Amino acid sequence: MPRKCPPGIWCIKQNFVIGIVIILAIIYYLKRPTTINSSKYRRELKQTKQSKQSIQPTQIFNNVSGESRYSQAPEPLRYWQSTPDLRGALLPPGAIPINVSTRGIPQSFQQGGIIKVGEQILPLYGRQTGYRSNRYNYYTRTDSYNPVQLPVKYGRRNCMDDIGCDEILGGETVHISGIGKDGRVEVYNFDGPKYIPGIV
Repeated sequence: MPRKCPPGIWCIKQNFVIGIVIILAIIYYLKRPTTINSSKYRRELKQTKQSKQSIQPTQIFNNVSGESRYSQAPEPLRYWQSTPDLRGALLPPGAIPINVSTRGIPQSFQQGGIIKVGEQILPLYGRQTGYRSNRYNYYTRTDSYNPVQLPVKYGRRNCMDDIGCDEILGGETVHISGIGKDGRVEVYNFDGPKYIPGIV
């Protein structure tokens, strides 16, 4: 005659308890590292920690403007897609934007060529005044330990005002306001657009 449990009490058979104990013992045995393997495991763990410490972080070099400032001079190219100048464009939450350009954020200045003033060579920096504009802002810098930005005049226009001036091409003459001299411009070639062949 089978035994019945009184109501409200759990009855556990002896075979069920023995089975649970055996299963727990097997799990403990499989999870417990043996003394030989545990010392080997500790040694391997120590070696991997040391190898991780000895691995140098990966350094990514952007080869657009030369390998290094000190190892080689950058390639004299103008980039056809320049990044915008974001000074004052990013506002904190709740701020009201003022003096927003109607043609978008202008590009950042980049060196687009050189100006030869006699024996002196000055860099020519330029940018478009707005998106899809045919007007440009240009300036140069003095060749000294404390460089000063000097506005460039081209075609009787100051190239640093809001309107800007026409695009300066190679071989044209510009007037440098700060030193009161004229100089001949040599413009760098454009760096053409590039793509990743595996994606396209």
